[in-house]
Order: sequence, then structure tokens, then C-alpha cells
Amino acid sequence: MKSRLQEKYRSETVPALMKRFGWKNMMAVPKLKKITVNIGLGEASQNAKLLDTLRRWSSARSPGRRR
Repeated sequence: MKSRLQEKYRSETVPALMKRFGWKNMMAVPKLKKITVNIGLGEASQNAKLLDTLRRWSSARSPGRRR
């Protein structure tokens, strides 16, 4: 199963890059290997409820790190 971001990259970003740089071959377009989501947790260290909310939010959006 492909992720939503993978589908969007292949259907929108790859053709746009091919057009912009004049590439004829799809294999010339750089591939995505890893997407990293970075969240600042400064305020969450004092608020446990906020930390739980951020944990639920990140697990819903990061399919590789589900627990």
C-alpha cells in the first residue's frame, strides 16, 4: 500500500520536476527514501496532556512509527 505522500509525489511532483529540468526519463528524478517529521516539544515538558495529544497526532501521520 502506498502512502498519500508517495502518490502525490509520483502524480504531481515528478511530472513538475521533469518539466522544469527538461528530463525525458522518469528515472532521472530523485527518489524519496525517508520523510522525517520534526515536532518541537518545549511546552510539552510541563504539560503531560499536551504530550499525549502530540503523541496521538504524530502516530496518525507517521506510518512507520506506530505503537
